[in-house]
Amino acid sequence: MERVLKMWYVVCILLLTFVQSPVHGEQQVPCYFIFGDSLVDNGNNNGIATMAKANYPPYGIDFPNGPTGRFCNGRTMADFIGDLKSLTLGIVTPHNTKDAFAELLGFDNILIPSYATTRGQDILKGVNYASGAAGIRSESGQQMGARISMGEQLQNHLITITRIADIFRDKNVTGNYLSKCIYSVGMGNNDYINNYFMPQYYPTSRLYTPEQYANVLIKQYSQQLRALYKLGARKVALFGLGQIGCAPFEISRYGTNGSSCVDFINNAVQLFNNRLKSLVDGLNNILSGAKFIYVNVFGMASGDASSVAEKMEMKVELSSGLFADMNSRRERSAVLAPASLGLGGSRQTQAEIGKPRPRSNRQPPRTTPRSRSEPVTNHHAEIEIGARITNKPNGEQREQRSFGSFGRAEEKENEMKREKEIG
Repeated sequence: MERVLKMWYVVCILLLTFVQSPVHGEQQVPCYFIFGDSLVDNGNNNGIATMAKANYPPYGIDFPNGPTGRFCNGRTMADFIGDLKSLTLGIVTPHNTKDAFAELLGFDNILIPSYATTRGQDILKGVNYASGAAGIRSESGQQMGARISMGEQLQNHLITITRIADIFRDKNVTGNYLSKCIYSVGMGNNDYINNYFMPQYYPTSRLYTPEQYANVLIKQYSQQLRALYKLGARKVALFGLGQIGCAPFEISRYGTNGSSCVDFINNAVQLFNNRLKSLVDGLNNILSGAKFIYVNVFGMASGDASSVAEKMEMKVELSSGLFADMNSRRERSAVLAPASLGLGGSRQTQAEIGKPRPRSNRQPPRTTPRSRSEPVTNHHAEIEIGARITNKPNGEQREQRSFGSFGRAEEKENEMKREKEIG
């Protein structure tokens, strides 16, 4: 957890570069708008017909109010940014820097509400539009069921802006207000996980080479970001894609050929990331008053949790606008997920994930470790996010499984086949 907090502290420093000539005591950032997928979804999928849901245990076991729809045990990265006082606790140097963050950005103990739950003037603090399984392309993730694509999230944002304009009753005041807000956008994961690398459902890998597909995605993404700019956004943090090839399911499916991760997947992801960096530079050049930054999530995932200061470099280039790129030294451990984060303790452990295991009616699969220091290695079919029991109309109970945006819908069918073979 400390590693995650340190990394997001660095991200917050980048976000502070958005603020120019701050006046003491004046809140510089009145609101925070979030666009993305399951990495930052905080409940928008709860009320739609989709398998990509997280509003039941073991999700939310460390969240104050239990499961909320966040695809994690506690807060998402967006929550940490929104609550900077918690983010910097115990990490920054003296002089109450954490209080300065909260005062300057105005997000003191604030959790940005999901679009599905916003009411009244709550929208003035910001809105989270993110949706699990969503992507840049509208069809990405469709095998999971309903989801709110980037295009649809922009449509929802337009509705929010209309509501804000109704509150201020002045077009200029509304525009000025929106220009001070921070916008974080993280899209593209599902365009690979639940599209390009799922050929049984999507033709994209047959239609495009990895280079061509990255170009197609960036072209559409550029149009969407320009639309966001037209809706008043001026300070936008763009999150690159992470090391998808290091996800346990991808490793179990494709193997690593002696590497730590599935290299051809990570190589495809980097093609997208490199083009996204260039897009950021271009948008800053072309769009008047725009300040886009690029957050190198791929590099952050390669960092050493023991010393972010030593292993991570941060540079802000002003050649053609504001461009931030955080690069990690290329040091990779055989451990895919540090045991300190409770995600397994060895490459072998992670590689075993996804192997079929017999299920026992008397011993349900473990979903959480007994302690936070214990690796999560005994989860049956760990590519599945979780299970819950629902009642049919006739009172008969059945098990309903939900797959997150890093899972695979076809695993449900495969598991049924395995059970028949075992039986």
